[in-house]
Amino acid sequence: MIGPALFGFVYASTVAWFPQGIFFISASSLLIALLCLSLMRLDVHGPSGVSDIGDDNEELNAGTGEEGPLIPQIRITAAED
Repeated sequence: MIGPALFGFVYASTVAWFPQGIFFISASSLLIALLCLSLMRLDVHGPSGVSDIGDDNEELNAGTGEEGPLIPQIRITAAED
């Protein structure tokens, strides 16, 4: 909702003196999004550090010779106060 309005405002305010400005803003926002995405990781181990999700996916691994989960699971836990 905010993105199109922001890009429209930047384009309208910079097109007269810097027509390529919208491309720099687009590239900058993409790099910031990729940076934020690179800081995230999946938690593949339980709270104690022991992998406890491998048993759930044994049927998915049948015949592959792989041990452990092939599909990472995302856990959502409530924050402790």
